[in-house]
Amino acid sequence: MANDRLKVIADVDTHSDTHHVPVITEHGKPVADKELLAVGSGCAISLISSLNSAW
Repeated sequence: MANDRLKVIADVDTHSDTHHVPVITEHGKPVADKELLAVGSGCAISLISSLNSAW
């Protein structure tokens, strides 16, 4: 249906140099997979940008 929304699950696997962010549907289908540098406040901006560009 046109009103159905994609339900996704995102997680962050943190490490000292990088953060890994997988995004999957509620049924386990991969939607996005990003590795980001762990650099202060820029990390949050990169994460939001990466998730937005995944759609």
